[in-house]
Amino acid sequence: MRQMAIALVTGLAMAAAATAQSSRAAPPAAGQRGGTKSAPVIQTEKIQVPESLQAPPASMANQPGYMPPGQAKQLLVKIWQAESRVRDLMSQAHPELLRLPTQQAVALGRAMETLGEDLETLETARAQFAGRVDSEYLAFQAYAALANLLPTLGRTGDMVYRYQSPQLGGMFRQSWNDLFVLEEALQPYVAFLTRNHDQIYALTQGNLYNCQHQLSTAMRTHAQPAKPIRNIVPEFKGRRVRRAPAHPKAAPKP
Repeated sequence: MRQMAIALVTGLAMAAAATAQSSRAAPPAAGQRGGTKSAPVIQTEKIQVPESLQAPPASMANQPGYMPPGQAKQLLVKIWQAESRVRDLMSQAHPELLRLPTQQAVALGRAMETLGEDLETLETARAQFAGRVDSEYLAFQAYAALANLLPTLGRTGDMVYRYQSPQLGGMFRQSWNDLFVLEEALQPYVAFLTRNHDQIYALTQGNLYNCQHQLSTAMRTHAQPAKPIRNIVPEFKGRRVRRAPAHPKAAPKP
């Protein structure tokens, strides 16, 4: 009897060990779980978005302000180079090292800080416009940022010329002149983009109005007379409300 009990315990231990090994085995592949095959992978086509979706066609070259995409990008590269020149000049200006009255030192420091912020705004707009030189909105943003930078750059150059170094101030003024020339070169192209968009919008609105007018004229002869509809009062089923009697019954006498 004792030997049978030992054999029984030994068998249970071996079965438990085999179960643990099977549970630690690697799980089946995703396609083999449940005895079903994995679904085939659907191949999708990758569509490459062109760099210029609405580039002005060459047929519009005779219009004022027209500029091929390559030429527009070259102009934006020149603006980036002018920005880099201004940043280099800002690194040479040190308002904190000048012996100036407190009010003048604070004014010069604020001018330098504002100039740095305007440069960041211009660079962001310029980079976006360089990616889509056909966008009239991005063109306007870049042009507006450039126009906003020029007054700040001029004031900063005058203050550097007066308080730190006439030579360095003259370099600031030269950078202002370079950016002003680039602004004058960019303005006709911005006007061309906005004028082209406005003409397309006006033409679309005119075509839509003509189509609506022609459709109304054509459908007028096919219109059917209106059919009168009887005015029927809808049936309303209200909820009955139980009202209390006007004269309640008298209580029975004891």
